[in-house]
Amino acid sequence: MMIEEMHGQFKVFGEVQKDLVDKIDKMDIRLSGVEDDVTRISIRLGAVDVKIEGLVRDVKDSYKSTADYFSRIEKEILPIKAEIKDLKSRLREKAELARIYILEKKIEVIERKLARA
Repeated sequence: MMIEEMHGQFKVFGEVQKDLVDKIDKMDIRLSGVEDDVTRISIRLGAVDVKIEGLVRDVKDSYKSTADYFSRIEKEILPIKAEIKDLKSRLREKAELARIYILEKKIEVIERKLARA
């Protein structure tokens, strides 16, 4: 009887152990799926990293090109600004000369009128 009882307990123990092995196998399958998902995500993240690095490089290159372009424009504008300043000065001088010329003509007219009177 004891042997039968022990046999029954071993049978129960064996069934519990089989259930545990089945659960562990199921967990292993699920973990394998998770591992596959993590691998796919890791691959995608690697591709995203590569794209981001490319974008960062493109932005840096674009910024450098733009800065160089603006620097060249600024170098071209400086002489133009100086020339504009010079032209403004000359125009002021010519405007003064034109006003003097007009005043001289008015004075001549006034002198002629005074000479007749």
